[in-house]
Amino acid sequence: FTMQLSSVVVVLMYSICCYGQYSERRWKHENYNVTQTPTESCLTSTDMRRITEEVLRSVLEEILGQGKLNDRIYNLESQVGDQFNVLKTIVLNTESKMLKQNQLWKNQHRQLKEMIAASTAGSASVDGSKKHWEFSRLHEDEDEDFKSGDRQEKHSRDDEINEYNNTVSVIRGKPVFRYYWKIDNIGYKISGWGINRSERSPTFEVQPYGYNMFMRVTPKNNHLGESRTDYFSIHVGVTQGLRDHQLEWPFKLQHRVAILDHSQPPADLTSRLWDPTTLCSAWNWRRPVSGDNHECVGLGVPVKELKTRKYLYHDSLVLRLSVIME
Repeated sequence: FTMQLSSVVVVLMYSICCYGQYSERRWKHENYNVTQTPTESCLTSTDMRRITEEVLRSVLEEILGQGKLNDRIYNLESQVGDQFNVLKTIVLNTESKMLKQNQLWKNQHRQLKEMIAASTAGSASVDGSKKHWEFSRLHEDEDEDFKSGDRQEKHSRDDEINEYNNTVSVIRGKPVFRYYWKIDNIGYKISGWGINRSERSPTFEVQPYGYNMFMRVTPKNNHLGESRTDYFSIHVGVTQGLRDHQLEWPFKLQHRVAILDHSQPPADLTSRLWDPTTLCSAWNWRRPVSGDNHECVGLGVPVKELKTRKYLYHDSLVLRLSVIME
């Protein structure tokens, strides 16, 4: 459109110029009998185009503002990116709320089973102990999808930690590595720490492959960019290890995080089974270059939910990371 407008303006200016000079020469010839050919001539088309482009440039700069066209394009790109991030946050927030509702349903379902089992055990006289043992197996220490089946009734979580920490055991036909992290002085960290202050676990090696991993907790997490700090978040990442050159990258082992409940029977708060190949990006799970990679997946829990049962036990909190070794 601009080029077409430039051409029209050039033709008009060229015609006006030539007609004006022709009229001037004719008037001089008729009134003063001037026969000498004048030296002046019409502007060339190149001159007219140059003048026209300068005029149009001045007009466009006046309309758009000098130097602001690129800024407007950049601002538009930034706005599109911001809107995409907002949509991504909404999706993640919705997923988090669905997971919390699912966990609430599981807790209610377990409580109902407790009531039924207690009622049944109270009415049974001969085989009551057997029924109680069968009920206890519904609340074994491992994740909902990978129950160990070898934990006896009334074992404490300390017994579980001592037996399974930094070991691999077969759960439902799958080899599972388990690591436990006990966080002390948890009451002060939840109430007294600043927003987004975090604590990192010791580095641990996932056997038998040799990946080095770590966990990080943020007692007051600004959850998904919202103006609230009542979420306790747990994230998992990979870090440098001595055998990184022998391992396959990016890291692909599925894993999940749980907050242990010291009640009997326990109702652990457990994340979904995370698949690194479908969540975050390969950048989070690539071979570490220096120190820790940025952690990605984990578990977020409202602080008030940690106070509903015995998740905060003797001023400590115990986390369990389960890594599926397949």
